[in-house]
Amino acid sequence: MRVIGGERGFSARLENIRSAGGALESLGGTVGDLVRATPPPPGVSSLLDSPVTWAKVEYACTAFFMRTRGLSDSITKLGTQALLAAAGYETADSAARAAQQIGSWAAGWGLGVAVRVTAPLWAVPAVIAALTAAGWIAVADGLVTLATGNSPEFGKKAMAAARGIFEQALANNTGAFSRVLDSGLSGFATGLFGLPPLPPIIDAMRAGPLTRSLARTGEASGAFPTEPPEVRSYKATPGGSPGSLSGLYEREVAAHSGRDNGRVRVDAVRGPDGKKRYIVYVPATTDWSVKGGRNTTDTATNVQTMAQRESAMRHVVRTAIKESGIGPDDEVMFVGYSQGGIVAASLAADPEFRKQANVRQVVTVGSPIGRFDVGNTKVLSIEQDRDVIPALDGTDNPDKRNWTTIIADSPPVDSPLGAHSSDAYTEVIRDLEKSRQPDVVQFSKDNRDFLGGTVEESREFEGVRKEK
Repeated sequence: MRVIGGERGFSARLENIRSAGGALESLGGTVGDLVRATPPPPGVSSLLDSPVTWAKVEYACTAFFMRTRGLSDSITKLGTQALLAAAGYETADSAARAAQQIGSWAAGWGLGVAVRVTAPLWAVPAVIAALTAAGWIAVADGLVTLATGNSPEFGKKAMAAARGIFEQALANNTGAFSRVLDSGLSGFATGLFGLPPLPPIIDAMRAGPLTRSLARTGEASGAFPTEPPEVRSYKATPGGSPGSLSGLYEREVAAHSGRDNGRVRVDAVRGPDGKKRYIVYVPATTDWSVKGGRNTTDTATNVQTMAQRESAMRHVVRTAIKESGIGPDDEVMFVGYSQGGIVAASLAADPEFRKQANVRQVVTVGSPIGRFDVGNTKVLSIEQDRDVIPALDGTDNPDKRNWTTIIADSPPVDSPLGAHSSDAYTEVIRDLEKSRQPDVVQFSKDNRDFLGGTVEESREFEGVRKEK
């Protein structure tokens, strides 16, 4: 298991070092000011009155001032060194990240150039070899069918085996896949098309800009609808208190499990302090069709939301917030799995939405949300080391004090998509709670007013697009 960010993360430790360095510099200055404000030792008149006493007092005062000035200088110097150390750590970390990105880009560029230059040599033989292999497979299938009357479908099995090898390699290297998807892909495209390695060209082919280009293209072609959907409201059974992180996740999964179209659920929770708060559960993807249709929890919502553009589910959530009577001062917790986490984080990062509701906590499970700037909103992200979906945005979640990412060891699964399943995450979250993982324990303490409250009212909201 690996943890990024939070109270024990790199950025939090840097903040602590900077805070301590500033405090020491301030203390050193204060001690120096006190020394300078201390009255001078007895004058010449005291020397005439009592030479021995005057000498003792003069010696004691001189020793005190010298030691105190030395202490002031030492404290100030220690504070300055702490600040310099923090700056050094941050610079080294940034340099390491930059070197990693440059290395990934250079490797991608080299591969792209190699493919472009050698294409005339291998393209035709590769096509011939592929057709020959397909022909041999077809012949083998035919012979076995004639002999036994049953086709073993060698072709399908071969493709399935190749896909399995690829998926396992992907699952075992999700971190590298994320870097390749961003810097490596940019370098490969630059080298493949023979483009000059200029910053605008490099940036245009990174994961974020490519996603935005895909969203704009889909909207322009009509594949991704842009009209707000109709939002239907339903009264739901409140149920008991969620009680824990796993309780939150179980309700989240129920928002889309077994449905063609997921629903946003809003629970009004009366906390132990008597104050009403709200938990908003945002559903995951239920429809993987590329062209947007009636259902709003679809691929169009995924692409548009990740591209930081308006999407159908963002509209549904805003409508749910408004119709539930949630005001700007009401505290809200978002819970989202996969697409639900993307939508939740995108709204938490939206300055206009933050005027509509006070999002205090966001919980995401298996969601690629590293490119959203949520400000000071607290975030807990749960991921698995073999799940490739959180890596699709081409970046890690930020290392911030208010954002904790737990990358847990995946339970035994057959494929990366298996690692992304709601059942796999249910098992992971329960294991984190059983082992009393420190960040999960802290999450429960920080949100006891949400988890330990009474659900007084629940409503569900479904977005439906018009049929064309």
